[in-house]
Amino acid sequence: FRTLFTRIAYDTVRDKEKFIQGLALKLSIGILMGIVFLNQAKSTKLESYMSVSGMIFFMVMSSFMDTLFKTVLDFPLIRVLIVREWKNGAYDYFPYFCAQITVNNLFDMLSSFMYMPAYFMVGLTAEFDKVMIFMAVLLLNTL
Repeated sequence: FRTLFTRIAYDTVRDKEKFIQGLALKLSIGILMGIVFLNQAKSTKLESYMSVSGMIFFMVMSSFMDTLFKTVLDFPLIRVLIVREWKNGAYDYFPYFCAQITVNNLFDMLSSFMYMPAYFMVGLTAEFDKVMIFMAVLLLNTL
């Protein structure tokens, strides 16, 4: 498991440009959502509550979809390699998928922090416990 974990983590960050582009994309989505819903949470009108719930829904779904598409799009590309190494007896499927899921979750948790600008730009409560609840929801979506 440790060897597979190390290999998959190395493969994830090996292409630094792609890794940084992924983080920049999530940061730009967070900033874009912050601009679209700028200061909506500071208003007491019903429409602003609906807007804020829409922003939170978008952030949660975006976090979920990032994890889903990473799995759905990456697996077919490496399927031949996995089958070949499994047939050669290098490892079993279960440790490989445990390592893959663990690495994906760790890096998706890191990238969830890129959505934080939207939280503050929208004007949501800046209390520590509220921010941690928002982050916990985004982090739990990656599992």
